[in-house]
Order: sequence, then structure tokens, then C-alpha cells
Amino acid sequence: MKPSILIVDDEPGMVSSCVTVLQSRTDSFIPELEIDTATSAQAGLDLLRERTYDLLISDLRMVGMDGMELLGRARGLDPDLIVVMITAYPTVETASEAIQDGAADYLVKPFTAEQLRLVVGRSLFQRRLRDENRWLRQQLTRPPAIGGLIGASEAIQEISLLIKRVAKSTANVMVLGETGTGKSLIAGAIHAAGPRRSQPFVQVDCGSLPEYLLESELFGHEKGAFTGAHEGRRGLLQCADGGTFFLDEICELSLPLQSTILGALQDRRFRRVGGREPIGVDVRVIVATNQDIEARVTAGEFREDLYYRLNVIAIRLPPLRERLGDVPLLATHFIETFNRKNEASIRGVTPRALACLNAYAWPGNVRELQNVIERACSLTAGEILDLVDLPEHLSGESPTQGESHPLSFAEERKEHLRRFERVYLETVLRETGGNVKDAAARARLPRTTMYRYLEKHDLTPQRFR
Repeated sequence: MKPSILIVDDEPGMVSSCVTVLQSRTDSFIPELEIDTATSAQAGLDLLRERTYDLLISDLRMVGMDGMELLGRARGLDPDLIVVMITAYPTVETASEAIQDGAADYLVKPFTAEQLRLVVGRSLFQRRLRDENRWLRQQLTRPPAIGGLIGASEAIQEISLLIKRVAKSTANVMVLGETGTGKSLIAGAIHAAGPRRSQPFVQVDCGSLPEYLLESELFGHEKGAFTGAHEGRRGLLQCADGGTFFLDEICELSLPLQSTILGALQDRRFRRVGGREPIGVDVRVIVATNQDIEARVTAGEFREDLYYRLNVIAIRLPPLRERLGDVPLLATHFIETFNRKNEASIRGVTPRALACLNAYAWPGNVRELQNVIERACSLTAGEILDLVDLPEHLSGESPTQGESHPLSFAEERKEHLRRFERVYLETVLRETGGNVKDAAARARLPRTTMYRYLEKHDLTPQRFR
């Protein structure tokens, strides 16, 4: 859908000139537009009552109703309408009054074609940013996926439904996924949605302790069982009795410890280190790993019988690069989280920064995105996160200070535009699976223009299928 603009001026020549400039398509700074015109404020107001516009450009001084009155009435009809005022009599008071009454910008007659394009492009960018942030917040105010999982992707929705079904049973669950995808969140969601929710949820990182300490942590020990054991101690497995026992990074267990855990799961009984009396336990077991556990079984590094005991129900968490459509929701969620934590008021992410986030491969997955947003929120000087707030390895920005031949304004603008175009194109192609027709529709571009951009940036749709 093309952005829509209404131009109101009682000088027909001015209206005609603005339309000619905005429809000239001499550069790609602004998209193709739907433009309506009116030669009086009242005629413009009538059009505003009939349809919604993205941008209103209005002269300040007109016969009858003036631009300030039109500005007030237009904003009353649509509080989100972006308004740019045109004036031939610029004063500080005039500009200040217009801005205070809701105008986003103003142009001083006579203005150049480049000035008009710049203001229109900036204003449409502001409107798009506002609309996108509103949509993201609406998504976040909907009932979240079970367990607080954030995402509108098909994969997350399927996992949410699976968690609801799994939570009702007592079957063991194996959560598979790369580091940072949120495996512990899945385990916590299963516990919170099940009948054991009021009982303990005990998590153990199997890779965080050496084997001789891990066995004691898991099963406890009796007094005098080893040097330094001055008193008996309950193990974490016993602490989880009646609840859920979550073993993270299960592949880090040694084969002897795997055997001990298998026995405890089969018999629902175990012995403390140095103990003789068996202790009964009733736990729901969930395990997770970021490794190829089937390959470990084949290599003899993980017990096959324990694998089948644990892998009753498998939940595979996709890496973030396979569900990039969730990046905007996750980014907005993290921004609001850090706003509350830091008492800040960051309002969102610019489209070009969001396109950059969508184009990144995220080897560290959701955890890396969270860290990037936290860093950006902590360092930004504005209220909206932009490319400059992102780490250099994401944005591709490189410092220009100290260069012997800095780029001119036009060269720098051209280079920024080139980067933005490529990142944006890659994003919409990835989101549409390389379907050029759908990508063009999402970008609000004619298909021929989309093909021209793809050729310009040497992008082939097949790469994204």
C-alpha cells in the first residue's frame, strides 16, 4: 500500500509544483505516493473526513480557514497524522506555535525540490516508525505464549501448544536447541503449566561442576563420606521431590554418573554419597542439551538406555536466525524490560536499525539479542534506538574519525542509503521465503522496481528459499 499525502494550499501553482516534485521519482529516498490536493483548508478538511492520510502538507496562511486551524481540526480527526506546515513568513513564534500544536516540521517558501523530498521522506519515516511501534506493542499486550515465550512465529506457537499438552503428563522431556535459544525457559514453562507448579523447580547445570562435586550436589552425602564432609547434606534431587528436576546440558555428564542417574530414574530411589539407605523420590524430569545427543549416543559417549529413558517427548527450539520474524517482538519486549529496570523511556527502534537486526544471523540467539538491546538502551543518547546504537559488527558502521579523506555529506548519505537498501531487501526476502511478489508487496514497491533493486545489490531470491 502506497503512503498517502494530502497537499493543501490556496495557490494552485504551489500545489502543482509539489505534486510534480514528489512524483518525479528522481531518487529512492521517498517511496511511490498517493497524492490528493485541495486549494482551500475547508476542501482539505472535507478530504480528511473521508479518508485517512499518512501525511498532511498545508500552507499556513490561506483565505478563510488558515493552516493553524486546519492543523488543529486535522489532528482532532487523526491524532497520529503527521503534519508539515508551509510558510512564507518564518518567525520563531510561528514555528514554535506550529510545533506545539502538533506539526512535525515546516517548510519556508521558497524551498527547493530537495528540501521538499527530505521533509516528506523524514515525515513518512516518522509515521512508519510510529505505526510499527504501535503494532509491536499491540502484539505484546496480547495474551503471551505460555510460559512467557515471546514470538508470533509458527514455530513458537507450535511449541506453546506442545507445552500445554506435555505439562499435563508426567513424561520425561528432552529440550534440544543451540545455546541462548531459551531451553531453561521451556523447562520452567512446562513446570508452571503443570500440576506440580506449586512444588519445587530445581535446575542443575551439569557442566558447571567437576564430577566429584556434581555427584554430591545431585544426590547429597552423608557425614564423613569424604574429606570436608563434616555433616550430612540433602542433594538437589531430593530437594526437587514432588516437583520438577531440570538437568541442563545433560551431555556434560560422565558415563559413570549417567549410570547412577539412570538407576535413580528407573527405581525412583537413590543413595547419597557414602550412604546405604535408599531414599525414595518423585520428580518430573526435564533435560536439555545444545549438542547432537544422537551423535553422542552413536559414538558411545552417552548411554543409549538413558537417552531413551529421557527422550520420551522431544521439544526442538529453533535458532533465532530461523524465526527472524520474532526479532521485532523480542526487541520491543527487551526494550520495555530495560525501561522498567532502568526507569528509562526508550520508545522503540528505527526501521533501518530493525532491518539491521533482522539481517543478522544471531549466533548467540535470543540471549545475544537481549544483550545487544541492553547495551543499546544503556548507551543511546536518544529515545529511539538507531544504527549508531548497535554494535559495529551488526550495523556494519565504521568510525570515520581520523580518516584522511572523510566522505562528503552526499557521499556519506549515499553510502548509508546503499547499506540500508541491502539490509532491508535481505530482510523482506528472508521473511517471504524469497517470494519477490510478496517481498515487493511488503516493501510497498512495484515488482519491477523490486527486481531492479535486487539486480543493483546482486541479490538472488533463490538464496532465501
